[in-house]
Amino acid sequence: MLDELYGAVGKGTFKIAIVGEARMNLLLQRDDFIVQQIGIYFRDTYDFNTTSTFEQMFPLGVWSKSRLLPKAETAVYMLMYNARNMSKIAEMFPSLVPVFNEDFRRYQKHHQTGGDFVVYSDVMWTKAPRGMEIPIPW
Repeated sequence: MLDELYGAVGKGTFKIAIVGEARMNLLLQRDDFIVQQIGIYFRDTYDFNTTSTFEQMFPLGVWSKSRLLPKAETAVYMLMYNARNMSKIAEMFPSLVPVFNEDFRRYQKHHQTGGDFVVYSDVMWTKAPRGMEIPIPW
């Protein structure tokens, strides 16, 4: 289903984290991990490798050395850019240029710096149900 989350993320991974403690179960003569909290979070990467038509319509941003256009102005800029109305762009947005994945890759290669990045959501923690014990297979 195409929605805002898919549009922003595309492909990502939900992760689970657990917090607890290890204890010796004397009755069963084994070590158990007692789960106390369960956390769920989202992990996504941005790889700067798209060269699609979509990417040409919606760049990483429209930048100058001193500022970055907000969303509304970026939409206006890109409408003019895709219509090849360069004189109007120069008049309304002097010194601003759209930056695409390809531009970032070129910068990265030339300066030997910068990289892809990983985005993590906040962790949503919840108390684990009582009796959640996992045998530790030593």
